[in-house]
Amino acid sequence: MITFLKNKKATIIMVLSFVFFGLTGVTKANITAPTGFVSMIRAFGGSIALFLFTTILRNRVSLKAILKNLPILILSGVCLAVNWLTLFTSYRLSGVGIATILDYLAPVLVFFLSPLLFREKITLKKTLIAAASLFGVVMVSGVLSSTVQVRQEGFFTGILLGLVAAVTYAAFIICNKKVKEISPFDKGIAQMAFCGIAMIPYVLIAEAPAVRTYEWNLSEILLILFFIFIQTGLAYGCYFYAIGLVPAQKSAIMSFIDPVITLLIAVLFLHESMDWIQAIGSAVILIGAVLIDLEPHAMRSGKP
Repeated sequence: MITFLKNKKATIIMVLSFVFFGLTGVTKANITAPTGFVSMIRAFGGSIALFLFTTILRNRVSLKAILKNLPILILSGVCLAVNWLTLFTSYRLSGVGIATILDYLAPVLVFFLSPLLFREKITLKKTLIAAASLFGVVMVSGVLSSTVQVRQEGFFTGILLGLVAAVTYAAFIICNKKVKEISPFDKGIAQMAFCGIAMIPYVLIAEAPAVRTYEWNLSEILLILFFIFIQTGLAYGCYFYAIGLVPAQKSAIMSFIDPVITLLIAVLFLHESMDWIQAIGSAVILIGAVLIDLEPHAMRSGKP
């Protein structure tokens, strides 16, 4: 009973993290600073934010636990950095819809690798739910409707970068399941810090001139601080906490909620359109998330 309630709590916290992630679309739409630079300070700022939350909760950062998991924490930080940079570039080259589909191949990869990596059993029901959820992402992305414009220049480069984003996202999820005997906040602090460090060469090489000439204003600085402390620090704190308690297959399928929230937020706050295909796709994903939460084997599969 205690384990069941703990898993339910983790599920709710994971959904909350996806809500925070979904809200980032509104924030990023109003931040015009160079993407790599913003991502880098987001990573470092997120690490600091998680450290502050840990301090507020009167917990101590365990350097021993971080050092014990150091190689995999470095790897996960690098994966997160590559995911952010390649995904944002894929958005620009191939369009948000196609890039979204490619990035959300990652949960599917984790789902089917989970028996090998985490000894979780794949049932027919969960396979059908995963397939339906993936098709829901295709519907939500807009590629089946008139909302996506295919761009020829750099289009295939964007496809390749989208696939890289998917692989690194899957690797990031797997790394989070592999770390042992470390608190969620310690894990997040280290991963965000290594993510920021991994982005430094890219920013210095590709964006240094743009950063030097960019004209900052107070409203954008405040928006970036909100982006760092709430939509990164708090959001990833919730995510890191939940992903260690929720089975890999369940967390993989539930992550499909993220693009639904992103779409709904875009419709409500950015005045983007949503047609009936996207609405049905959203419903399919949400129903899949509910069904996987009710699946008894999903609650028992794997060990935190």
